[in-house]
Amino acid sequence: MGEEKFQDLGGFLIWLTGGGGAILVSFLFERWDWFQAQTAKVKQFLMIVIPSLLGVGALAITTFVPPEIIAQISPYFMVLVTVITYVLGTKAFHIFDKKNSE
Repeated sequence: MGEEKFQDLGGFLIWLTGGGGAILVSFLFERWDWFQAQTAKVKQFLMIVIPSLLGVGALAITTFVPPEIIAQISPYFMVLVTVITYVLGTKAFHIFDKKNSE
């Protein structure tokens, strides 16, 4: 997977279609207590169904939404991605810095 895939919303949707939804769902769900409280079978079911729905949804968007619309939304998506990246980055730095100051 190349870096160029995340330069816009269209690339992100293609990544989701190609199975990226499993990575995204795993990253999010593993941090949520409600998911951890589920049985192994429920977790397995959710990890099959939710990424599949994300992939099918992303494919539907890339198939049926005109590219012009995706291009118009893309800058807003990139702002969201930038904010999330900075939040996660500062959180990681905080954890790292806290361990080094002890």
